[in-house]
Amino acid sequence: MIARLTNPRVQRALVALLAVAVFAPSIAYDFVYDDVFIISARPLLHSLANWREILVAPWWDYSLYRPLTQIMFALEWVATDGRPALFHANNVLLHAVATMLVFVLGRRVIGGGAVFAAAVFAVHPVHVEAVANIVGRAEILSTVGALLAVLAYDEAGAPERSRRARSLFGFAALGALLAGVASKETAFAVPGLMLMMDWFRALQRSIPLGKHMRSRAPLWFAAVITSVAWLGFRGLVLGDVAGDYAAPGLLGLSALERIPAMSPVILEYLRLFFFPVRLLADYSPSVITPTPVWSPAAIVGLGTAVAVAGVAIAKRRQSPGVFFAVGWTGAALMIVANVIVPSGVVLAERTLYLSTVGVCLGLGVALAWLTDRRRAVGLGAVFLILVLGTARSVTRAPVWSHDDRLFASIVFDSPQSYRAMWIAASVAYDRGDLALADSLLRGSIVSFPLHPGVWESMARVAKAGDRWANAANYHRAASRLQLNLKLPPARENLGHAVVAFLTADMLDSARVAAADLQTAFPNSREGRIAGADVALAGGDWRTARTLRVQAAIDSDVSEDWWLATEAALRGGACDAAARSLGRVRAIGPGGATLDSLVTVFERAGCSP
Repeated sequence: MIARLTNPRVQRALVALLAVAVFAPSIAYDFVYDDVFIISARPLLHSLANWREILVAPWWDYSLYRPLTQIMFALEWVATDGRPALFHANNVLLHAVATMLVFVLGRRVIGGGAVFAAAVFAVHPVHVEAVANIVGRAEILSTVGALLAVLAYDEAGAPERSRRARSLFGFAALGALLAGVASKETAFAVPGLMLMMDWFRALQRSIPLGKHMRSRAPLWFAAVITSVAWLGFRGLVLGDVAGDYAAPGLLGLSALERIPAMSPVILEYLRLFFFPVRLLADYSPSVITPTPVWSPAAIVGLGTAVAVAGVAIAKRRQSPGVFFAVGWTGAALMIVANVIVPSGVVLAERTLYLSTVGVCLGLGVALAWLTDRRRAVGLGAVFLILVLGTARSVTRAPVWSHDDRLFASIVFDSPQSYRAMWIAASVAYDRGDLALADSLLRGSIVSFPLHPGVWESMARVAKAGDRWANAANYHRAASRLQLNLKLPPARENLGHAVVAFLTADMLDSARVAAADLQTAFPNSREGRIAGADVALAGGDWRTARTLRVQAAIDSDVSEDWWLATEAALRGGACDAAARSLGRVRAIGPGGATLDSLVTVFERAGCSP
């Protein structure tokens, strides 16, 4: 029996089964939070006939690019008609695959401690968000791609392999890298991880890294070129290399300013890696509020990172496995640490999935060392860590089972977070408690005033209370923030502001807002419609009709031709109205809509 348990194949199967057992209950969970926006409420992913559009569609309407993850979601949606069980099951299975790959990597770099490392990886509580939340698939896929790329890269340099085999492994490494970065940006760490593997092999052979790299350089540079090429292609798709706007608190900070701002977060990384008792779905201000100053926490955080890296480098010959583990963790964290390029979150537990590979390898070394010296103590430590990790993962995962449970958890765990107050306000709004919703949104804005979505929610609450002037100003505030972030919804918010001002009988303010919209987005549909609305309110139906016809010609949608018809009727231009109505009929608006227009014609004394 003991001999079987020490068999690598048996150990690999056992750690995979452990990963499945811990997260299997999540298969019964629903679509939750971002799952709704990315998958269940997104028609694009509901048919494989859209595969061309899916391959060039951003993750959100305006940012990020993860085509491999999205096409996988589309396949699952079609296979299950939109039921979430298969999505969750695949997350669990992919987590098991990642766990097995951690074991395989561990066998190469830390030997007998690999089974401990993989077992800890299987149950680590910080993985709950990545596995139990469907959109965490991007993290798991990118990590699987990164692990396969590094393992194939290592095989491509194995001297015992034939030249043909080494070439095949080289192509496999580049393919896995491409799959990783097409799943999520985290896999851009792969060239750094490959370099760590080369450094580890050089230490094993007791030769300088430069000498070892002479034969490895072509493939490593090919990996760098592949990463850069994908980054360039991603920039073409998104119109921006970063592909996202900076997280709250990091907006407008330079790379140098982001170093002190993010250094205190290193302490949070360490807490989540080694003491993951307190887990949060939201780390927004005021839970973590980055500031570009060298606070005591920033000094301690950066000092700790430098000290760990320094010790690992100094002891690299005595303990190459620990050196590799620290290097892997650092390379993976650099992609998500908001220093090189700012991302949309200061910290999210799901983004630590790749970096915990290194952490678990380091723990594997420590546990193997302890077990070799005091077997009972070492095995007891392994047992305790796995029990505690499993217990925390199992008790945390149900938070991600349903939106109601997740939102309640966010509000309870992070009551001072601007996002928690925003979520609580949405719940109050749905209950019809407008006063509470307004109060919570004001608190959210005090905590962090730079998120346009909160201002949009303020406008929605104001409209529900017939406070149209306030709603208009909230829409304008949202649009200003979106203009600064270069986000497309700025047009819609300025358009909503015009309508709200007109509803409040504030024609001059509406005219100013419409002019701002036309200046910011010249010749846009929204600008023309807003200008037409203002013209109609001022009695200038000719200008209104001209602008609406221009918008209708550009868009050629029924709604815009209907608006052009209405403007013509308001001015008594029956022939022009009939021409616009003809286009409405040609496009096919639907019986009820067409009937209502015919009625309007008759009331205007025109013949439809």
